[in-house]
Amino acid sequence: MPMELVLDDNGNAVVKDGMPVYRHEDGSEVPFNAKSAMDKITSLNSEAKNHRIKKEEAEAKLKMFEGIDNAEEARKALETVANLTAGELVKANDVESLKRQMAENFEKDRMTLTETFNQDKTKLQRQIEAKEQTIFNMMVNSKFSESQFLRQNTIMTPDVASMVFGKSYRIEEVNGHLREVAYLKGEKIFSRENPGELASFEEAFPILWEHYPMKDVYTRSTGGGSNGTGNTGNYNTGQTIKRNDQAALSRNIEQIAAGKVKVV
Repeated sequence: MPMELVLDDNGNAVVKDGMPVYRHEDGSEVPFNAKSAMDKITSLNSEAKNHRIKKEEAEAKLKMFEGIDNAEEARKALETVANLTAGELVKANDVESLKRQMAENFEKDRMTLTETFNQDKTKLQRQIEAKEQTIFNMMVNSKFSESQFLRQNTIMTPDVASMVFGKSYRIEEVNGHLREVAYLKGEKIFSRENPGELASFEEAFPILWEHYPMKDVYTRSTGGGSNGTGNTGNYNTGQTIKRNDQAALSRNIEQIAAGKVKVV
């Protein structure tokens, strides 16, 4: 469950030392330092890049062994042959024995190197995936807690919203910087306010919501015909659910979306 923005009785974000306060899974409430978070994201991205470089270097070293026997043994054999005179040539059976020994040594070295490489590759991949997930949580999932659209127009909690809509966002490099990019049906969502530019998180969210099949269940009822945002259409359908029923709906969101559970 991602961290949740702490709100006061009026529904406004609680601010401490100029920073919004978030509630973590353990119940602790800590101000969110945006500058520190972005510095951490930059550091994690750099570290992930270094891991990828090491992985590529390891793959290049392994490729050197393709198509040849043990490199060191082969080098020694070539030096020996180059220095032999006609009267110093070894017997045929000695040559075959040497070849078998070289092949066995090469196979042992190859297996050892391959096993080490695969272990390092798996470890690096896990580290990269963990760091990428951390970056995604900081740049995407945390924004559901800050979304005014989510808070003002829906009764969906940030953790449920991140589970439903988080997969519609990806972290990509745009103009040399990492940013979240929203996708709808496999296509990037572009800004309506700034034509030619990608939509921001908050601008893309209402568009994704408009195409969400269960939006009527989670739309906040205001008693009027407008959702209060002025730029996302009429989301008020008059359908409501009790807040104490919301936890159950959250636990069954996948079944509801798949049509396996009927909301009454």
